Amino acid sequence: MELAGELRPAVFRLARHLRQARADTEELTPSQLSAMGVLAREGELQIGELAAQEQVRAPSMTRLVDHLEARGLVRRSPSPTDRRACLLGLTEQGMELLEANRERRNQWLAARLEKLTEAERQTLHAAVPILLKIAES
Repeated sequence: MELAGELRPAVFRLARHLRQARADTEELTPSQLSAMGVLAREGELQIGELAAQEQVRAPSMTRLVDHLEARGLVRRSPSPTDRRACLLGLTEQGMELLEANRERRNQWLAARLEKLTEAERQTLHAAVPILLKIAES
């Protein structure tokens, strides 16, 4: 438990700083940015699929998507396999906003990584697959 007690606050603080490094996206919530990230990574999804990926209920995801659609960041298109359903995808504007957000966060993190020693950067590099394994389990 000692490692968990040391790692948890460090990960939370880092995540909080990365969330705060989203200057031009203040009007978007972390949940909205996360849903956009899923669409960027997975491609077009039905609302239920997106809700499942984000671990929220479909009505909550519908409200979130309605806001993104109103801002021109997400588009709905008819599903080719189910006439009752629609597919959600990012618009060009949505993709650009998401990429700019990612670049800002990457720059913030890169500036802090530059202050580390080469050995510290190598240790973090080696830890990436382990952290991903923890996050995905």
